[in-house]
Amino acid sequence: MADHVGQRFGNYHLFQRLGQGSFAEVYLGKHETLETLAAIKVFQSQLAKQAIENFRLEARIIAHLAHPHIARVLEFGLEENTPYLVMNYAPAGSLRLRHPKGSRLPLATIVSYINQISLALHYAHEQKLIHRHIKPENFLVGNAHKILLSDFGLAVVEQSSRSQSLLDTTEIMTYSAPELIAARPHPASDQYSLGIVVYEWLTGEPPFQGASLEVVIKQRALPPPPLREKFPEIPPAVETVVMKALEKRHSQRFADIQAFSVALEEASRLENAPTLYAVQQGSEIESAPTIYGIPVAPVLDATIAVQAPVLQPPSKLPSTSPQADRGLSRRTLVSALVGGLVVLGAVGGGVVWFTRRTTSPISTAVSMTPTPVLPRLPATSPMLGLNPAHTGFNASEYILSPANVSRLTAYWSTPTGDRINSTPAVVGNVVYVGSYDTKVYACDVTSGSIVWTASTGGAVTASPAVANGIVYIGSADHNIYALKAETGQMLWTVPAKDALLSSPTVVNGVIYIGSADHNVYALNAAVGTVLWTVTTNDSVNASPSVIDGVVYIGSNDHTLYACDDFTGTVLWTASTGDSILAAPAIANGVVYVGSADHSLYAFDAMTGKTLWTIATGDRIVSGCAVANEVVYFGSEDHKLYACHATTGNVLWTLSTGDIIDSTPMVANGVVYIGSGDHKLYACDAMTGKVLWTASTGDRIASSAVVVNGVVYVGSFDHKLYAFHLPD
Repeated sequence: MADHVGQRFGNYHLFQRLGQGSFAEVYLGKHETLETLAAIKVFQSQLAKQAIENFRLEARIIAHLAHPHIARVLEFGLEENTPYLVMNYAPAGSLRLRHPKGSRLPLATIVSYINQISLALHYAHEQKLIHRHIKPENFLVGNAHKILLSDFGLAVVEQSSRSQSLLDTTEIMTYSAPELIAARPHPASDQYSLGIVVYEWLTGEPPFQGASLEVVIKQRALPPPPLREKFPEIPPAVETVVMKALEKRHSQRFADIQAFSVALEEASRLENAPTLYAVQQGSEIESAPTIYGIPVAPVLDATIAVQAPVLQPPSKLPSTSPQADRGLSRRTLVSALVGGLVVLGAVGGGVVWFTRRTTSPISTAVSMTPTPVLPRLPATSPMLGLNPAHTGFNASEYILSPANVSRLTAYWSTPTGDRINSTPAVVGNVVYVGSYDTKVYACDVTSGSIVWTASTGGAVTASPAVANGIVYIGSADHNIYALKAETGQMLWTVPAKDALLSSPTVVNGVIYIGSADHNVYALNAAVGTVLWTVTTNDSVNASPSVIDGVVYIGSNDHTLYACDDFTGTVLWTASTGDSILAAPAIANGVVYVGSADHSLYAFDAMTGKTLWTIATGDRIVSGCAVANEVVYFGSEDHKLYACHATTGNVLWTLSTGDIIDSTPMVANGVVYIGSGDHKLYACDAMTGKVLWTASTGDRIASSAVVVNGVVYVGSFDHKLYAFHLPD
């Protein structure tokens, strides 16, 4: 393909190539007069005269699609007979970028994505449009993590393209329905493709792989390998739904794309349903078990039978209206029993229906209390405070609790060459942390062994942020670094004018980071291009916080700034009595931030109005954690405070043996905090009672991170520590 950087298409000047697809390249362009950014898709083929009018007709139809989950086409045209589309720019990229090939996603995440994508496809199908190119690359991540469907196929352009590579063809066939391969597309073709995507997200790979022709043959002739072969823990009800979407005949799939989405969500909700009843051993099952009429292979694990009425599966799926409650409560299922005999079984935690005929008495029911199946959680704490709003609350933690945290014991410790002030970031099987020895470390979460190190030119005191396979970190050498998460390979650096002690915050494809040069920078996370800067009147050592399109910035100039996340425009400012040294935390429309004037402030997030303040006995260098209407923060007066999030009333305090610079973390009813007395504390979030402590060789200014039952923290004794429950 020709490189179009520097060229003009319509009203847009192309200045950066973003990526390449099967039929086109996508560029970042800027409007000549408005200076707004857009993604310009330039197709590789030049259209013959007879095809031009067809292109305009198809493009006009796509441009009229107006749906919150469809990437909007702003403009289209021809440049020397080369067709192009101008679309909304999504700086966060695609779900393929967020979840590279080989990634396995939590079921709840998949359901969230499919719900959004199916709404867009349902709307398109109502407009008599078939997408035909469903794949992760065409699901863009918009503002507030909204998923946007992109790249509707233009038949006239595809028919004019004669130079697809073998790789392009293979990738297209990987997600293509049999009837689509045979050039007979149907709305259910998009359902099949989406089923392939779900299969890939569950197992880490699509069902059919190989050379292009091999994939075509498999798509048309072979059933997909059972999901349970690649993912034994999958709930059978979920497998059943996915396999129905992957039926070879489109008439055998769900009635429409929304029915598929609803069935997947219902199956995921049944994942953790307890066993209600199971078939008595030796009983004869007359009909196959079903969920919404779909046969399910039973896997029975009990020997109990009961006399009960027959439970009829719903005659139709729940309403597909976004406003409707699409869930079926357990009470609804039980109350739906109406006459006859039913035997309910547990299939991977899901509920299925069985009907059978009997001429002999049924044994008496036996009560049974099943062991609950805990959800599989992603191992992730990607940045300071866990999220861009820096709330420091891990709502997904379920392993450690007030009942067992006292059993924590040393797991491993890994030495670095100097003090660790940095808060660890945990993603997948790796924990990342910075050190005063100028290096970033990547360590294995189970052993602490060093996977790689990357050197900078100065001390790394801030915390890394990890997003889309990239580690972002600032250094005292004035540079912002982007490192490949897998290897530590340097991808790019961007210089500031002074030290970067602020931890980066990454959201929607943009990095926000403060510098001692008085500026906050917003950079394109993919390439490091500076999008905007905001200048304050002193150093910005605190990490910016981002939520709902607003960036909140604390500065040493005693001021909290609220800025538009897209332009950097200052929306409001609020004053404190001294420097703001830690990241603000935002929850429920309130900004919580401490100051060196010894006070914690609560500001209205929309206006900056002061709601309340709390005075402590010394500077507040600690950030806040906010959980369950309680704000937790430390002070250099040696105390950890818990106060009511709405009123500011102090609920309890915990005294430690030295100053607290560490930011607390809250997980499953436990607050974790480090102290200058060399100790890490775990205390009851409700009462402040100390439940456990662990000693290190020096002060702890790093914040603890709790992920899947393991506590990670750095110390000034040069070591990164991990604690866990003994086997």
